[in-house]
Amino acid sequence: MKFLTEPECERWCSERGRVPPRRLRERPLPGQVVSHHFAIPNDAHGRVALCRILWNLSGESLRGERLLWINGWSVWPSGEHMPLFTRWRAAFGENRTLMEACGNVVQPGEDADGLSILVVASLFLWDCWMYAETGAVAMISHDEFGFVLEPRDHGESTVRAQLNKLGVLQSS
Repeated sequence: MKFLTEPECERWCSERGRVPPRRLRERPLPGQVVSHHFAIPNDAHGRVALCRILWNLSGESLRGERLLWINGWSVWPSGEHMPLFTRWRAAFGENRTLMEACGNVVQPGEDADGLSILVVASLFLWDCWMYAETGAVAMISHDEFGFVLEPRDHGESTVRAQLNKLGVLQSS
């Protein structure tokens, strides 16, 4: 796993032709993507199940690296425990703060570690963007909602059905 600064996250996106979070919030590429909007479950079980669905977007665990970009935290400080995340990162040799290094590049084979970041972000209600090599993007928000953007040419997706089965799908 590699930890990135915000400018390095921007570069990662640029090198792959991905739109960074601030631009996706303004205009999420109408016509080019299929979007699925969902609510973040209230309970930990539902949040972990949601994160597993997001992590495996279109079989992503089988190919390519991912960027997990945390760009909002401590909105609800009573709902987070920063030492948990800080010590987890330290186990990987990363001692910079989340403000200094907000990105995490997860390589194939590091699925458990990458999924752990996504789970913590959902449990703590942090704003987190997950970019996959194939162009899929997932976002979870401190406002307890999220969305998935998949390239329209991705083919048949199971994400919508999985989100619906979990009971969190709001619209597609």
